[in-house]
Amino acid sequence: MILIKSVILCAIFGGSALIGIMISNKYRYRTTQLREMKKALNFLEAKIEYTYEPLADIFIDISNNIKREIGSIFKVAAIKMKDISAQEAWEYSVDISQTSLNSQDLYIVKDFRQNIGTN
Repeated sequence: MILIKSVILCAIFGGSALIGIMISNKYRYRTTQLREMKKALNFLEAKIEYTYEPLADIFIDISNNIKREIGSIFKVAAIKMKDISAQEAWEYSVDISQTSLNSQDLYIVKDFRQNIGTN
């Protein structure tokens, strides 16, 4: 009987620890992704200011220089810009992104579309 109780106790403890680690990783990844987004937007500002490249090409450059999830937002937007406006492409790419950003972060990032010109 004590063995069964010990096993159940260890399973509860292990499961709780695993859930805690998963939640803490989400917050850690969120801060990393926010830093990456800030870096990407600074890169975008510099490219727009000093070059005359099309927006889709700038987005491809950003996606090649920025890590996974945030880079994929820019890559999807660049690909979608061939078919739809830049604003719609940006909103679409943010909507389908798999990031650790919370809903407020995504709202702010998505709101950036108002500052993007049309394709």
